[in-house]
Amino acid sequence: MAPVPLGPRARRGPARDRPRAAGGRSGRRGDGHHDERIRAGRAVIDVTGARKAYGPVAALHDVELHARAGAVTAVVGPNGAGKSTLFRAILGLERLDGGSALVDGAPFALAAAPQRVAGAVIDSSSFHPRRRAVDEVRIAAAAGGIGRRRVPEVLEEVGLAHSQRKQVRALSMGMRQRLAIAVALLGRPRNLILDEPLNGLDVDGIQWVRELLLASASAGSTVLISSHVLTEVERVSDDVRILVGGRIASRDRSVTSAAGAPPMEVLVVTDSPVELGALLRRHGATVEGEGRSLRVRGMRSRTVAELAFRDRMLVETLCESTESLESEYLRVLADARPGPDASRRPLEGRPA
Repeated sequence: MAPVPLGPRARRGPARDRPRAAGGRSGRRGDGHHDERIRAGRAVIDVTGARKAYGPVAALHDVELHARAGAVTAVVGPNGAGKSTLFRAILGLERLDGGSALVDGAPFALAAAPQRVAGAVIDSSSFHPRRRAVDEVRIAAAAGGIGRRRVPEVLEEVGLAHSQRKQVRALSMGMRQRLAIAVALLGRPRNLILDEPLNGLDVDGIQWVRELLLASASAGSTVLISSHVLTEVERVSDDVRILVGGRIASRDRSVTSAAGAPPMEVLVVTDSPVELGALLRRHGATVEGEGRSLRVRGMRSRTVAELAFRDRMLVETLCESTESLESEYLRVLADARPGPDASRRPLEGRPA
């Protein structure tokens, strides 16, 4: 299947090969609809109780996923966890056995103008190998009722203007990924859904996609991605969900980006370790102490500082230690590792 058109109205990048505003409008944060979506903070891609099985093999188990406007939401998990199945269900390419998957409040398959509602990249290897890159984009534009003037614009946006006359088979994997994103950007839709958008990209390509995602969210689009590159997920994502065996990790295991993650622990050096430790415990924190140092869990450093100041306790050093996404990911996988009886049961009936 060819990539589904996608693309927000993001801000124009400074360089030729950087992502421009997907709508081609420099300096514009978003239209009124986008601003309203951000203010409401509502879920625009909304998956509730999603279930999918292939014969006896369950692929999705009551999956809940809510991606909001103006943010980047990432789904990470091992191969076979159900990521691609989930994304295909959101796009109406897989029929769920139960639950619902809505985009802008309705099933994507029912959208009157799907290219405006959401665009996605699911498989960048589906292009005809003997077609020129520009012809693939023209065909997609015609199928979506999009004017031909948009074709050179979008090729310029993704950095393929000088390679557009090459046959697809002559393009590198990274260039094919850019071509898939070009097709996706044609309709300037409000939501982006990208399954493994970093596959095959070099360092420059990864930076380009990173800027595209951040600019898109800044412009008010809802951005939903999956990726195996956890360091990049941590850099760009506002919310991260770990999918294991067709299940989203429980709420207390969900993680956010490093900027917004709760601290793994707060390290405190104080002249009053016994008194401060007792105070923090009374407010619900877990505290371990050695000498003048305290290790505090379950409380942010700002709260520690406010409580210490209120009770006139001197704090010499205060810093947060945040668990990395990689550490959290590995911990969740270890917790979800099946027992001996389940080890022979596949997680999913199709690759994901």
